[in-house]
Order: sequence, then structure tokens, then C-alpha cells
Amino acid sequence: MKELSQEDYKTIIHHYGFPLPKSKRLIVKKGESLMAKKLCSCIKKVTKKFKNNKTPAIGICTYSVLKNRNLKIKSFTCKKKAKIVSLRKTKKVRFKKKKVKRKRRKKKSLKRKTH
Repeated sequence: MKELSQEDYKTIIHHYGFPLPKSKRLIVKKGESLMAKKLCSCIKKVTKKFKNNKTPAIGICTYSVLKNRNLKIKSFTCKKKAKIVSLRKTKKVRFKKKKVKRKRRKKKSLKRKTH
């Protein structure tokens, strides 16, 4: 596992549509806080479906938010402020591209002939 580079943090920030901070330290802080917010909000939503049992929600959300993007963490907290400790990558960090909606052709209305 490797530490995330500046480019990795920039891709995270850019993917979620936030402006890039000017200093390197703030880029790292912003990238980690974004991933922590995503993880914690996912856990809160999924917990409701499992009758307030956080254990399966944590597993589902770490898989969907982190593992699908080739990321790993040491620990995290969602108490007062969402925080991730030691965000690392296993391979190249990836995000799914946003799907572009295609324009659909309008169906021609069929006129029935009456005899």
C-alpha cells in the first residue's frame, strides 16, 4: 500500500466538484474530509435499513466508498466531525465516469386510416 499523492487528492476533490485549495496541506485535508463525509453519510443511511445495527452498514459502506476506488483506511470516526486516519491506496485511485444522458428520438405518432 502506498500513500496518496497530490494528484490522487486532486482527483478526489475534482470528482466531487469542489474547487482546489491553494496549499498542498489543504489539498490533503480537503480530500480526506470529503472521503470521511461520504463514508459517514453512507453509514447513517444504510444503518436505518438494518434496524440501527451499524456493523453491516460499516462493511457495505467501506466496500462501496473505499474499496471500489482502490483505497484503504486504518481507522475512522463519525462522532463529532467525520475523520479518516491513514488513507492509503492499493492501486491507482479510480472513480466511475458520470454517465451522459443521451437524447432520445421522439416516436412518430401513427395515424390510423379509417375506411
